[in-house]
Amino acid sequence: MKTSLNVVWVYAFYIIFFLANILLFVIDQNFYEKYFAGEDRLIEWLTCIGFFCASLICLSVIQKYKAFMNRWILFYLAGFALFFFVWAGEEISWGQRILGFQTPEILLEHNQQEEFNIHNLDLKLLHPRDVMGVYVYLVGIILPLFFFFKKSSPSDTWRLFIYPPAIAFCFIWAEMLNLSREPFCSFLAGRVDEKTLGLITNQIEESVEMYWGFSALFGMMCINKAWDHYASCRKTDQ
Repeated sequence: MKTSLNVVWVYAFYIIFFLANILLFVIDQNFYEKYFAGEDRLIEWLTCIGFFCASLICLSVIQKYKAFMNRWILFYLAGFALFFFVWAGEEISWGQRILGFQTPEILLEHNQQEEFNIHNLDLKLLHPRDVMGVYVYLVGIILPLFFFFKKSSPSDTWRLFIYPPAIAFCFIWAEMLNLSREPFCSFLAGRVDEKTLGLITNQIEESVEMYWGFSALFGMMCINKAWDHYASCRKTDQ
């Protein structure tokens, strides 16, 4: 079953974007801060677009191939579509800064950014951002790598629901960046001014979320391609 994108181009995209991001920061920090860093800047919007497009692709798969799906498959893919849509909306605080509406009082008390979103709620038991962590490690890395080692056959249909192993390395890229943030910023402490350090710290975190969005998008493109192939084979058999 064919599912893969041209992974060489996908990986090249990640590397080029990563290097361009660093280069722009080094060349002109003020320009970078104005157009790339922080709320409603390019990095945040790319994250939103990545998750939103992943949601649209998931809905497209449901619309095109629902005749081949049972209710559990529909529920699974609909859940993915909703998850991606919510994360896209969360990333831009549901357009709060664009539309100009106020944050409700209950969120002002518990939201770390005092904005209209749930992923910045200050909760003691489970931070909403941890839900994304579960998705990244389980759906983005563990399951794809498990099937990397699993002997497959042409009749296997797991690719209809699980990202191919190549996509796992996209999520791993983001997680390596995430895990390096604290030691890297600790190393820079005292070597750069506080404003620059704060900007770097924040942007690493924002960039991780952007790569999550890209990975979700590329993963759903693979699943869409798998369904295309599956439906074509089913029609041929009939």
